[in-house]
Amino acid sequence: MGFTNPQWTWNELEARLSGRASQGGRDGRAPGSPAWNAGGDAPAWSRQRQPFEAPVDHAAPRGIRVPYAELHARSHFSFLEGASHPEALAVEASRLGLDALGLCDRDGLYGVIRFAEAARSLRLPTVIGTELTLPKDADDEHGKRIVVLADGPSGYSGLSRALSLGLLAGSKGAPRHNLDAVAEHV
Repeated sequence: MGFTNPQWTWNELEARLSGRASQGGRDGRAPGSPAWNAGGDAPAWSRQRQPFEAPVDHAAPRGIRVPYAELHARSHFSFLEGASHPEALAVEASRLGLDALGLCDRDGLYGVIRFAEAARSLRLPTVIGTELTLPKDADDEHGKRIVVLADGPSGYSGLSRALSLGLLAGSKGAPRHNLDAVAEHV
């Protein structure tokens, strides 16, 4: 392979390798699939990614409603722990009539841009946070976890700083977050 590889989507490549014709739309999506499905695993602001389009049928149910905000949702960016696209989480929260939704991916803010973009178009209030993995103890095989929520833009900035410091102090897949440092920045 060289630098002149064709610009195929993963779906087109898989279809070619499995010997069947591609069934994608003009931008690699299946006809009628939501716009947030266009970019695959590409970065949040890539040229492949289409702008978020709210589904027409996402209206909240009518009747008696109990105020509720889920503050610990995880997207598919939390590998093996979350299964839904950040945009799909926002659409479902809006459809259910939640007062707000908090996205807390593990050890990062990976789905925040897509989530915030979708929530803004749905007029869904957001809470941004993360689930930090603390260093392992002798009796704890996987390490303890703590959810940290950002309070406004300055809280988001501090949380980003604390995440960066913890990720830089550790190694890939094993961040070394320090509660004192997190408390200082957030």
